[in-house]
Amino acid sequence: MTQLENLSSESRRFAPSPEFVAQANAKPELFEAAKSDRLKFWADQAAALHWDKKWDQVLDWQLRLQSGLLGES
Repeated sequence: MTQLENLSSESRRFAPSPEFVAQANAKPELFEAAKSDRLKFWADQAAALHWDKKWDQVLDWQLRLQSGLLGES
């Protein structure tokens, strides 16, 4: 393996410091909410933004085509 190939297979993990975790915007509850109901999670996140026209659908998942927040302008 070359030196460059060694760089592409990094497997070490570096946990954040407790101080960094304490000031983070994304708390564990946010990740749990996304995991439990991803469509509601993204609808809630989008609802926190100003929209001139609210979207009609959160996600349209089709093979090889993904679109989010359909109907927005």
